[in-house]
Amino acid sequence: MIMTVLFAMRHEKPELMEIGLMSMNALNEILISEPPTATIFYKSFYTGILRDTLTVMTDYRHISGFKLQGYILQNLIIAVSRNIIDENCRILDHNEQEHQFATNSEYVMELLKGSLIEMFPNLNKV
Repeated sequence: MIMTVLFAMRHEKPELMEIGLMSMNALNEILISEPPTATIFYKSFYTGILRDTLTVMTDYRHISGFKLQGYILQNLIIAVSRNIIDENCRILDHNEQEHQFATNSEYVMELLKGSLIEMFPNLNKV
């Protein structure tokens, strides 16, 4: 099911993209209120959701969904920064291996930086 929502978020038809974004936003809001469930879910799907959200945020064809994309990204960051995802549970990276950083927050910061540098090769790593 989650792969269908991610596919819809990336869809070029505005109606389908909107359905995907609304579904992902609703799911994130539910998960934030349920930390044990959020931990289990985000362990496997956090990296993919974050990367796909960043991809559509930076694609001009998806500009109409920018507000919902921002909410999704905000909720993902909240989930890590407020320890809604249990710190003892390491988020899986894009290779489905546990990340090697000290905390999930460090991993997410590096993931954000790396993804943005990959999307915008003219940026320099600071």
